[in-house]
Amino acid sequence: MAAELLLATFAATPRRYKAIFYGLLGKDTVSNLLALREYGLLSYFHLYPKLSQSKFQAQLVKLQQAGWLQIDQTAATATLTTAGAQFLQAQQLTDYWPHAYDYWQFGDWQLQWQRLLLGVQVVSNRWHQVQQYQPLTESFQVQQELHAWWRYWSQQDWSQFKIELQTILSQLPESAGILLANSFSSNSFPGLTSQHLAQIQQQSTTVLQLAQINSLGLLLQQLQQTPQQWPMLTSLLPLPKSPLPRSAAQTYQQLLSGQTWLQIVQQRRIKENTLKEHLLMAAILIPTFPFQNPTIQQLCHQDPAGFFAGRIAQLQGGAFNA
Repeated sequence: MAAELLLATFAATPRRYKAIFYGLLGKDTVSNLLALREYGLLSYFHLYPKLSQSKFQAQLVKLQQAGWLQIDQTAATATLTTAGAQFLQAQQLTDYWPHAYDYWQFGDWQLQWQRLLLGVQVVSNRWHQVQQYQPLTESFQVQQELHAWWRYWSQQDWSQFKIELQTILSQLPESAGILLANSFSSNSFPGLTSQHLAQIQQQSTTVLQLAQINSLGLLLQQLQQTPQQWPMLTSLLPLPKSPLPRSAAQTYQQLLSGQTWLQIVQQRRIKENTLKEHLLMAAILIPTFPFQNPTIQQLCHQDPAGFFAGRIAQLQGGAFNA
């Protein structure tokens, strides 16, 4: 990620730069999620899962040396300077970040991107009777998923996939549809490399990747709205059933089922603080979270000055802006 683009994650008020780093990396602690929600950066979660802390820190130093960011090492916060805010606005850096892709709705963008590219490659090579080739992704998970997807649709007319893909791309904003189409490749259609695409669009490869992620998000939004219209694409690019990790989702479902706190603790055999973190995560990520649930109210009344009650009160009162 270019250091200048990182400016878009900061503001004129101090922000915890470690929370931003861990958010981009994909560390889903309650503390990080609360900070990201407060900063309006929840949708950027897990956007850079391979970002190194040393590189991130070096970029902060670069921004500080440019006079765009003021860093408080003691408080571990960073603040946009007046010059930084002016540069951010003049260069429209916020516009480069993907606004259509949300990790909590669509899952890991890298996995979705690999599924899409490999799916197009597999169908195209089948169409042109190419039987031996190197898959575009080395991910064992994605390859196994594509095998299952292929077997499920093996008796179908593969022209249907072509129709779905062409139709959905035509319904996206023109720039997004063209970018996705030019990102596909197979043995019969080599496609364009990221470097070539970046040169054509007169962008850096980093900005190109962000544009590809945003375009992918636009496509997934279409699938989410009318999944029955795109059966093959919908099964190729599955959406998460819940934004919560499996254990947190189980705790949340027990809450919704009407179980008391004692019943939840006895059944799960997990530390109570961990179970409370599960519920806080649900309160952060699920818009319909039942703040008035008897179990939630019970926990808040047990320790009204505690961390759990305080965060519930802030979330319920809208102190954090998504």
